[in-house]
Amino acid sequence: MFDEVCGLLDEALGDGVSLGVRDVVWALEGSEAAGWLGETVFTQVGLFAFEVALFRLWESLGVVPGVVAGHSVGEIVAAHVAGVLSLEDAVRVVAARGRLMQGLEPGAMVSVAAPVERVEQAIEQWRASSSSDGGVWVSGVNGPASVVVAGEPGAVEDLVSVLEIQGVRCRRLEVSRAFHTPLVEPMLEAFAEEIADVTHRPGRIPVISGVTGEVMGERQWGVGYWVEQARCAVRFDRVAGWLAEHGVGKVIEIGPRGVLTAMVRETAPDPAVMAVIPSTRTRHPEAEAFTTALAQAYVAGVQPDWSAVFAGSGARRIDLPTYAFQHQRYWLKGRPGVRDMRGLGLDAADHGVLGAAVAVADSDEWLLTGRLSLSTHPWLADHAVGGRVVVPGSMLVDLVIRAGDEVGCDRVEELTLSAPLVLPTDGGVRVQVRVGAADEDGRREVAVYSYGDEGNAGGSWERHASGAVVDRGSLLDEGDASIVDLSVWPPAGAEPLEVAHAYDLFAEAGYAYGPAFQGLKAAWRGPDGELFAEVVLPEELHQDAGRFGIHPALLDAALHVGALQDLTSGSRETWLPFEYRGVRLVANGAASLRVCVTGAGRSDIRVELADSVGELVAVVGSMVARSVDVGLLGVVDSGVGESLFGVEWVELAGGGG
Repeated sequence: MFDEVCGLLDEALGDGVSLGVRDVVWALEGSEAAGWLGETVFTQVGLFAFEVALFRLWESLGVVPGVVAGHSVGEIVAAHVAGVLSLEDAVRVVAARGRLMQGLEPGAMVSVAAPVERVEQAIEQWRASSSSDGGVWVSGVNGPASVVVAGEPGAVEDLVSVLEIQGVRCRRLEVSRAFHTPLVEPMLEAFAEEIADVTHRPGRIPVISGVTGEVMGERQWGVGYWVEQARCAVRFDRVAGWLAEHGVGKVIEIGPRGVLTAMVRETAPDPAVMAVIPSTRTRHPEAEAFTTALAQAYVAGVQPDWSAVFAGSGARRIDLPTYAFQHQRYWLKGRPGVRDMRGLGLDAADHGVLGAAVAVADSDEWLLTGRLSLSTHPWLADHAVGGRVVVPGSMLVDLVIRAGDEVGCDRVEELTLSAPLVLPTDGGVRVQVRVGAADEDGRREVAVYSYGDEGNAGGSWERHASGAVVDRGSLLDEGDASIVDLSVWPPAGAEPLEVAHAYDLFAEAGYAYGPAFQGLKAAWRGPDGELFAEVVLPEELHQDAGRFGIHPALLDAALHVGALQDLTSGSRETWLPFEYRGVRLVANGAASLRVCVTGAGRSDIRVELADSVGELVAVVGSMVARSVDVGLLGVVDSGVGESLFGVEWVELAGGGG
């Protein structure tokens, strides 16, 4: 199908284009022909050919949509596959559009991570204060906090500089024209003339308009629509909103790299309500990515034609032997010290450390308790600093997240780590998380304490962290919004960083990370200085992941990419987390993460964490670390007085034998 579409496109483009569409799309990376793919005419027709062929592949496997939509060029694909345009007419539309846009004056486009109202206000303020004759406009609204601005290059750069000073994240797009703005008007008349005799038919599948966000009526189609569609801003946010409002439960993207997948998820983020599935993924083999998408679609409830899926493979149906799945475990597998908390007048906390929770009598306060030791949590021995086992700050964060859950608070507003919790070699420490009463804003103070196992009267509780948790309900604060699309992995333009010897560098700086905490597997530096990483729990800790909100070893490893940047720059200081702000957990039990770190080095960083398909897992709005003197790390004040036992050499009086 792809070759057929490319042949029709070559005819439609005519002699004005010296290369064939197929030759450009399949050109080897770095070749002269591959460089043409970035030209407007080949980008648009190449997208059209790819998406039509990919749609027909899904269709051949028995997967037919109930509704279709597209973004810019993708809307021409949607009109064709819906039956509104024949293949020949759709080819004429996209070929004329791409060729004429190729002749436009240069322009620039920038993706802005902010609501459209804020962007429009910034544009108006810029126009009022700027002496520039250039223009800049909103050319696309892709989600609640995802806007594209476009215009003349100088004007766009001026606006971006203003937005970046205000702290708004901007990403320059690799295009050479300002699409969907008044700058395309010089080609619209010729465009209308070239497609004047294109025929529009009643479609067999409803099409959602990228202009209005509503289903297109039969009389709305025509040359005028395609002219308007090329000129006005793309409102894909309205398309995604329509899908969510009308209860669409499964969305399959047939574009490259899964870009629209992230846009739909931003508007309809609950995967339990809407499964959004990309057919292709960046840096993944196409066959593997498509097979994965087919499997995800099936799990979401799509029923493919399996005879078509396996045609020619030699596969055949067999009866599965039932005995192979008859397993019976005779020995109980449990955690040390776990018992029925109700018999002790407590509630079970169901956490990897915190075993029980209790409401304090005659107050709105709560107390959660547990115990830490190297026998119950042996993997903590892999987190040593200066020769001592230090409970990572990520563990304290997870304890506070769990405590917040107990009282309905979904965000750690702030948490200051005041003293390291150093585990003894033998025995353990009791841990308590105290949650205060809620104030009028739903804010509760919280603190984390430890006390030695012996608990003699001469000792005392030591406070290791204090802060506050707050209830924001289902509302997303501005700080919760993703800055970077982590469904595209690794992100476009990111440069790989060397991590093979990372933990050797950490050891030189005083961090003795064992296997459990050596989770950093790959890292990249983004075009705007952001850091990206892949972190993974070792397989033996995967079953532990579900016992924590976010496993402390995994969250700690997510911060290693920032530390690695410091070490590779020559620093040999030892840093430990000091303060966390704006921590929100979205999904529990992850065993691997995609990480994005932004900010000013160790002084203040923001961390976004996503799962293996780019779904948000957690956000750390701000994390501040401080340099420490590892020689001052002492054994935790466990509350144990002087021991009654000791070892000393005593001479035997009188000698003799």
